Amino acid sequence: MNDFQKLLHSVLDMTNSFWNARYIGRACYAQITNDLRIKAEFHNTLVGANYDSLKLTAISNRNGVIDTMILHFSDYLSIDPGIKVVNTRPYILATNSKTGWYGTPKPQELLEIAQAADEFAIQYDPEQTMRINPDLEMG
Repeated sequence: MNDFQKLLHSVLDMTNSFWNARYIGRACYAQITNDLRIKAEFHNTLVGANYDSLKLTAISNRNGVIDTMILHFSDYLSIDPGIKVVNTRPYILATNSKTGWYGTPKPQELLEIAQAADEFAIQYDPEQTMRINPDLEMG
């Protein structure tokens, strides 16, 4: 596993939806239904090598990309006083030699990101939706 895969695995391993994930390159793919996969990858919205979000993409075998969501770390991670730049939240920094967290996210915060990824994936899993809301069952 490369560094991106290890970091993705450390977050997505806390989910229910990514239990059967495959890690390819800098991305992770989880099969939700026979027709649908969720792709997860770290995403940078500000500076090239600073990954400050998790991008989730729902991909249908028949219809291609059907939805995308970006989970910004700023919505989940608190400011890290150990980072020299004032008011900075942890992010993933990719350099020539290493990719890893710049700053230290709290385990509970990473769990919240994992839970948000699960919530996104559940929207496309009819079996999971039925378990969550039994009133949707057809009889």
